[in-house]
Amino acid sequence: MIKTITFRERPNPGKIYLNSPRLFLKKTLNSIRNEKELENRSLYLRSYPVFLNVDATSICQLKCPLCPNGAGYEGRSRGKMSLENYKKLMDEVGDYLIRIYLFNWGEPLLNDDVFEMVAYAREKLIQTVFSTNLNHLPSAEKLVASGLDSLKISIDGATPGTYEKYRRGGNLDTVLKNLKLISDEKKRRNSRLPYMTWQFLVFKYNIGEMEAATKLAKETGCDAIQFIGGHSLMGLMPFSKVPELVAKGKDYLMERDSEWSIYNEKDELKNPASVCKWLWQQAAINWNGSVSPCSGVFPEKYDFGNCFESTLRDVWNNDAFHRAREAVRKAELGDYKAPEGSSNVCELCARTHNYVDGVGLSRMPAVFLSEA
Repeated sequence: MIKTITFRERPNPGKIYLNSPRLFLKKTLNSIRNEKELENRSLYLRSYPVFLNVDATSICQLKCPLCPNGAGYEGRSRGKMSLENYKKLMDEVGDYLIRIYLFNWGEPLLNDDVFEMVAYAREKLIQTVFSTNLNHLPSAEKLVASGLDSLKISIDGATPGTYEKYRRGGNLDTVLKNLKLISDEKKRRNSRLPYMTWQFLVFKYNIGEMEAATKLAKETGCDAIQFIGGHSLMGLMPFSKVPELVAKGKDYLMERDSEWSIYNEKDELKNPASVCKWLWQQAAINWNGSVSPCSGVFPEKYDFGNCFESTLRDVWNNDAFHRAREAVRKAELGDYKAPEGSSNVCELCARTHNYVDGVGLSRMPAVFLSEA
């Protein structure tokens, strides 16, 4: 379940396209082609993705227990994306992108170049988003000046003890102070950006602080607060059945009869979606250029190639992506069995096999079911 309380309306992101009709046309034509290729489940794509997750860094200072990074799982290298490599990627695909999410496994504000990354994307009329724990803020002035469209701040409590139960290593007072610094800088510049959303994962121990968090969000200058039913271990979801994931989160997840539980009594998702769009519309670029087919793949060995060693176009249409798209296409028709010995994550993914199992996506984890 997701519930959003809005204090101020979001600015219209479409206004940025008035600055360049040429870029607007390129993005529009690519988006139309991309939608058609998704509809046809094409294996080879002439379009570029319309959304990208670009992990500015895979390093995070917190130890959140249901995050594979925070929980200390091995399997993905840690580092920070260089500005040079980032600009190379944007020079290739920036004219076609609608939105870029500058985060995945790490804390984006730990990359000193992140504000310049935002500004470079804005030059190409790309909507920019990142999610932060906001325990570190290099400069409120630079953040607001960068032109960042949307800032999501992860704060799962209204008191230090509750907040730190999940955001281990974090300090609520520091986060609230940093929030106020950004709000004050927006006022000083008379800027509506970034649009700030306080994100609150609802767990069994913090549900009693939702009202207090709403009050704090408004007082610190947030534009909205969003409550999201907590889900279990990210990053290992393609390889696990939901009951296994639920067991790992038993100390945090709501009881199944709660409106805030995303799982039912059978440990199935209550509100499954129908289509996995990642292989056609979006990809995750990690700090070192390694390309994941979606943001839910933590082990690096399952990535599909490296766009810093070649180009994203080359990776986007390589054999790994072709096989993945073909697996999903066949599975939707109920005619699919993973090749023996396959190491292609989408051929192995629980979501792909659920098409064939005849249970829809009832057992699929939430990371695959969220909208872009």
